[in-house]
Amino acid sequence: MTLITVGVVAWQWWAVPDDPLWFRFFVLFLMLLLCSALALPGILERHRVCEHGLVLGYGPTRSARYVVPWASVDPGRVRLLRRGQLISRHRGMPQVSPHYRIGTGPLAYRSLAVNGLDTASNPSRDGRRGSGYAWWLLGSPQPEKVARAIEDAMVADGHTRARGLAARAVEQEIVVPWTPGPPPLRPRTR
Repeated sequence: MTLITVGVVAWQWWAVPDDPLWFRFFVLFLMLLLCSALALPGILERHRVCEHGLVLGYGPTRSARYVVPWASVDPGRVRLLRRGQLISRHRGMPQVSPHYRIGTGPLAYRSLAVNGLDTASNPSRDGRRGSGYAWWLLGSPQPEKVARAIEDAMVADGHTRARGLAARAVEQEIVVPWTPGPPPLRPRTR
């Protein structure tokens, strides 16, 4: 996308010298606006594998971030997803959720589903009771690498049950169907 933008701007700047300078800057502004609109959701949906857990989101305040500690992650419930953006079409899955960190574009096609502590919901505020766990969907062009990083971090943090997490996640890959039906990810009871 960036190369296309640079090419269009370069063509506009040098190949059409008769255009007024204000028009050239206007085209440059529109191209930068378009690129930032496409890149911004991916930047805001940022997720990081840290020493003691996942840090999801991006922002200067604590309210814009969610933390999923490794102690709450079930290594047997980590899955690769294809077409993760279709998850909200299925019964029991919310249309919009802070648990969906899949971004846009190529990030929306492949993701890693991790089941861990639900730090995004407040049962007293939301008026619902749940298990306290949620499926976090982490969009990534290479979810296998994210799964390996999670496995390495969990093992380094002393969670030896996480050995083989990345291989199991690849083996248990789910292709989310287009047709609405039962949820492809089952809720966790404990």
